[in-house]
Amino acid sequence: MDASFTGLGARIVLKRLRALRSEIANVRHGNDAEAIHRLRVASRRLRSAIHLTAATLPDKKVKSWLHRTRRMTRRLGMARDLDVQLDFVRQFYARMPQSNSSVKRPGIKRLLLRLDQRRERCQGKVLKAIARLEESAVLDDMESTLRPLRLRAQKRSPISTAVYRRAHEVIAGHLRDLLAQGPFLAQPERIEEQHKMRIAAKHLRYGLEALSPIYPGRLKPFLRAAKHLQEILGEVHDCDVWIAFLPRFLQEEHQRTVEFFGVPKGFASLKPGIGALLANRRARRRFVHRHALRYWRNIRQRRLWEALTRSLPTATPPQPAPARNRPRVKPPGRR
Repeated sequence: MDASFTGLGARIVLKRLRALRSEIANVRHGNDAEAIHRLRVASRRLRSAIHLTAATLPDKKVKSWLHRTRRMTRRLGMARDLDVQLDFVRQFYARMPQSNSSVKRPGIKRLLLRLDQRRERCQGKVLKAIARLEESAVLDDMESTLRPLRLRAQKRSPISTAVYRRAHEVIAGHLRDLLAQGPFLAQPERIEEQHKMRIAAKHLRYGLEALSPIYPGRLKPFLRAAKHLQEILGEVHDCDVWIAFLPRFLQEEHQRTVEFFGVPKGFASLKPGIGALLANRRARRRFVHRHALRYWRNIRQRRLWEALTRSLPTATPPQPAPARNRPRVKPPGRR
């Protein structure tokens, strides 16, 4: 395997590993409300970096590293999703008009209670997953495996043709995945495909972030576009989650009420608030989806992804692009 290719992989993973360890300490101390979110992002970036550089690393170690980090990433995802949901519902509750809020408040208060209960249960699972990851010594194994590879590579040519070829393959692959789902964005009902598109945009973003040091100044506009697209599609997905969850929540509360009282006593009081929240999420979904579609069409009209492909030579190190030639994408609706 090319030494500079191996060194690049080691350097990327070690950088992500340092960020992960820093955020683990913040989560354990529990004095930073956003630590869970940052640790989740750090774990995703670490896993993305391992995938990105897998060809340069021992296969058994790669499988072990991914397996050991996957559980924590999932637990963090559950906790972060609940944090976001709780924050949104609290804001929704606070903004409810006084004129009819008394009718809707019982349903929202019950939803907040259940989400709080779930979040409390989830916190213990998060801490247990972190402890299990550290006890496995997988983070130390990454460090001890990758440091020598990085140091050996630094003594040779820093970047070779193989590095640019591999970088082109990785980014082009993520871009193909994104473009494959693009046509479904014009069909609001294609929820699964739009979710896959969000994931593809995320993978493209993380790939561009990891590889940007070897393309000085060239990837910033594409990274901005991938990040913004991921964020818009992320909100579309959040709305889809609410739209699917709220009817199930009502069914579960109906069953709880019947099991406790023998009859659905008081259950009807939950419906107005949950119905209002569901209507809100459906309306928001329509609005954000239209914005995502406009933004995607804007990108395609400017041929941004074609410009990205041209910016990734496979044989020679690229020169920094002149500022006037760098494509820019202005999100629709922004001034």
